[in-house]
Amino acid sequence: MKTIPFDWFIDTVPQVIERVQQAERRGEERGEIIGEERGEAKGELQALRQVALDIVEDRFPDLIDFARSEVITATQPQSLRKFILDLNKTSDAIKVLQMLKQVGQ
Repeated sequence: MKTIPFDWFIDTVPQVIERVQQAERRGEERGEIIGEERGEAKGELQALRQVALDIVEDRFPDLIDFARSEVITATQPQSLRKFILDLNKTSDAIKVLQMLKQVGQ
């Protein structure tokens, strides 16, 4: 079994931990998990997408539709983590738009 290195954000923020657990449960219920590593990675990605969308919806509600279209294409947990951290640091909607364009690349 491959161990995933400790990640402060995912391993200590209660909301993220809960989202990861919820996403993993949904994946198991749908029978979509093929092997433990793939399920964990998929659950993590789904949870990070949802956290990102929740923050955008809370802080920049006018951008939520665009955010959904961009965040859903993100395939790298690292880019989503960075986006979430940067999102929490900005209050500029233009900057958020620029960040959203990059998150799915």
